[in-house]
Amino acid sequence: MVASSTTRLAAIDGPLKAHVETAQANGDDLTVAVWTEFTTNQKTLFKYRYNRFVAEFDIASHGGVSLATTGYKDAVKFARFLTRLLVVFIVTVMFGRQSVYPLLPPGSGFMQQINQMNPAERQRLGY
Repeated sequence: MVASSTTRLAAIDGPLKAHVETAQANGDDLTVAVWTEFTTNQKTLFKYRYNRFVAEFDIASHGGVSLATTGYKDAVKFARFLTRLLVVFIVTVMFGRQSVYPLLPPGSGFMQQINQMNPAERQRLGY
């Protein structure tokens, strides 16, 4: 176990390696140091993100976006965004309900087939 973690630590490079070496040299907890750095960075970026959000919301709410100035690239970007949005929706439905199909009403013909399934299979599927 120790040899495995030593091999993994030897493969680390970049800023993470500097964090690991500093924590090992000082005897500090690495997770606390990384978490502190993360929260500090997020607090620093919060004002910038808030100001950017306000500026973008102001542009969108006051009609600063014009269809006359949009071009082919903007249409492709928007289509890519909608595609990603659809994929995220389908993935969340699949993980949330374990199915992309609509819910079946009790009197559906499909329910008759599900009722005739093997009881172990029905239990596995949650019917």
